[in-house]
Amino acid sequence: MLRHLAPLIAPLALRDRPQPSPAQMAAQQTRDLGRIARALTPLPVGKRFGLDRIAAGAGVAALRALPVTRYDDYAELFARVARGERDVLFPGAATALAQTSGTTSDRAAGERFIPQSAALLDHHAAGAKRAFARLLAAIGGGVLRGQQLMLGGSTSLAPNAHGIPSGDLSGITVARIPSWLLPLYEPGREIALESDWPRKIARITETPAPGNGETPDDRLALLAQARTAVGSATDDEDDA
Repeated sequence: MLRHLAPLIAPLALRDRPQPSPAQMAAQQTRDLGRIARALTPLPVGKRFGLDRIAAGAGVAALRALPVTRYDDYAELFARVARGERDVLFPGAATALAQTSGTTSDRAAGERFIPQSAALLDHHAAGAKRAFARLLAAIGGGVLRGQQLMLGGSTSLAPNAHGIPSGDLSGITVARIPSWLLPLYEPGREIALESDWPRKIARITETPAPGNGETPDDRLALLAQARTAVGSATDDEDDA
């Protein structure tokens, strides 16, 4: 039922806001920066990194004056949040811990976890909705008559020792897909749990989407087209 209702629900659920001017965006970003800084100033993260200067009204200039930081500068705060402590990096407790590969670490520390708040995950969801709304406006509702292939890391989440769900950010965000969009979601819950990337791609290409007559060869052709498009975009960026 929801599958057939998606084209009707989407225009209502995914309405985009009017595009602001550059000046309006700059003004809104300055207001948002002040609001966030004021919320964080009394917390340990605000005290450690001097966010009171931004909250006091210095704004972007104060932000740019702050020293560049690395993961290690936040590691102790991250550990406190991962133990379930509240009001450390943001108001309240962490909703989840997003796993990273740690590839930017000079010390090759391996996997790391970035705490996610409910507000941050809501922000991710709002951004995805706006992107989808603009896609609908650009190409029409026909996009909702087929399946939506969403590639990402494993959606399998495991609680840490303190009961906080941990895993790939893509897995954390997939858990928040609206119910009306789930019938169109591909590759489906079972394949999305797969953590081995080559095996995941193989299973996606071998599994036709339900109800549209698609074959594994169709999927292979689609992925090949996507790879070519990504390669062309990368080449253009390199040439620029």
